[in-house]
Amino acid sequence: MRLIKFIAAFLVPALLVFLIAFGLNWKSTKLFFENRESMAEGSEWVDKTYSLSGLAQYVEQNPENVSFVSQVLGVPDSTLSYQGAVRRTMGVTANVFLMMGIADRIVTGLWEADEPIPFWEFDRYQLPEVSESSHTRARQLAEERGWLTDGFVTLGNSVLLLAESGSLAMADYFWWRLGSDYFEQLSAGLGLRETDMPLPFSGIYLLISPEVEKMEVVGFEESGDMRVNDKESETLYSWIQQVESEGSGWWREAVEAMSARLMQKDFREYAIDKLDRRGLGLSFMETRDALALFPQTTAREMADLLRRLAESDGIRPEISRQVLSWLRWPMVNHEGANLHFSEYGALYDYRMGLLNGIDIGTSKYTGNTTVQAVFFDRLEIAFWFHMSSNHMHQDFQQRMMYDPAMIDRLERITSSINPK
Repeated sequence: MRLIKFIAAFLVPALLVFLIAFGLNWKSTKLFFENRESMAEGSEWVDKTYSLSGLAQYVEQNPENVSFVSQVLGVPDSTLSYQGAVRRTMGVTANVFLMMGIADRIVTGLWEADEPIPFWEFDRYQLPEVSESSHTRARQLAEERGWLTDGFVTLGNSVLLLAESGSLAMADYFWWRLGSDYFEQLSAGLGLRETDMPLPFSGIYLLISPEVEKMEVVGFEESGDMRVNDKESETLYSWIQQVESEGSGWWREAVEAMSARLMQKDFREYAIDKLDRRGLGLSFMETRDALALFPQTTAREMADLLRRLAESDGIRPEISRQVLSWLRWPMVNHEGANLHFSEYGALYDYRMGLLNGIDIGTSKYTGNTTVQAVFFDRLEIAFWFHMSSNHMHQDFQQRMMYDPAMIDRLERITSSINPK
C-alpha cells in the first residue's frame, strides 16, 4: 500500500514534469525509467515538504543546497542572508545580464527595438532534448500575440519572449550578438567579484554530452587543456575538479568554441542528429552534477545587483528602467503576484537539480520594495521532481517578501547560522 501511495503521489507527477520539460515521447519516458534508482535520492523529503513550513525545514537542515538573500530597500537592517556568499549555479537568472546588454544597445541607439529578427535565427541554437519546451513556448506565445509576421519578430518583443519563456536558444542568440568582450566590460564596470558572466547554453550542453565528439570540435588536443577520458562520466567529473582547482578560464573558451561550431553546417547536422537519436546521454545525477560547469554567482551579489538596478546605482537610469520593465513583463497577468504585489518582477529557472530565482516586488500590504536571490542547487533527484511539480519554490520566494510568518521563520533560521 505504501508503495502504491508513493507511485501515485510522487512518481506519476514526477514523470509528467519530466515529459513536459523534456518532451512527450517514448525516448523521454524510457530515459525516466532508466533513472528510476536515482528517484530514491531525497525521497525522504517528499512527504515532509507538501507545505511551506516543511520546505522551510528543508532549508534549515540542508544549508549545502540552499542560499538566499532578501533585503527591503532603504532598510539595511532588514537583510536576511542564508549562505549568501556560497557560489551557486545561475541558470537562466543570468539572463539579467543579457537584458542589461540589450538595454544598453537600445538606449545608446546601436540597436532598434523594432528591428525584425527572423525566428530561425533563434532556432539555430536549439538542441534536441535540451529545454525544448521553453523554446516551443516562446514561438507559441509569439504566434498567439500576433508578434510573428512572415517568420519575423521584433527585437523588443523577442526580449519579452526571453523573459517569459526562458528559451535557451534565444539567450544564446543574444549572447553572440553582444559578444564575450561586452560581458568582460560589464563585469568590470559593475565590479563583480563573485559572479561569472553568462555563457552560451548550447556550448555547455554540447560539451557535457558524451554523444558529441569533443577533440575534433574544440581543437584543444594540442594544448591538452581538455582531456577526454575513455569513460565520459570520468571526463565530466575530471572537468568539474579541474574548474574547481584551476578556475574556469579554459572552460569558458571551450564552451564558446563549441557553441560557435554549432553554426557550421556539417557539425550542426552531426550534433543535431546525435542528440536527436540518443539525447544528451547523461543520467539524471550526472546532469545535476554538471551544474558545477555552468556560470556561478552568489545570492549576495545577485540580490545587490537588483538593488542597484532599482536604485540606478552605477547603472544608467534608462537601462535600469528598461531591465526592470522586462523583468516585470511575465508577471503582469500572474494572478498570485497581482494579489500580493503592486509591482513584481522575476526570473525563475528549473533544470535537473536546480530551482532558483531572482525577484523584486513591492508589497501591497506594507508598500516596501524587496529584492531577493534564492537558489536551490544540486538538489536530490526525487526532491527536485517533487518541488518542480508544484512550483512551491516560487510561492516560497514570494512569501519571503510579504508573509510575516514566513519572514519570522526565516529570521530564526538565518540567526542560527549568523548569530548576532
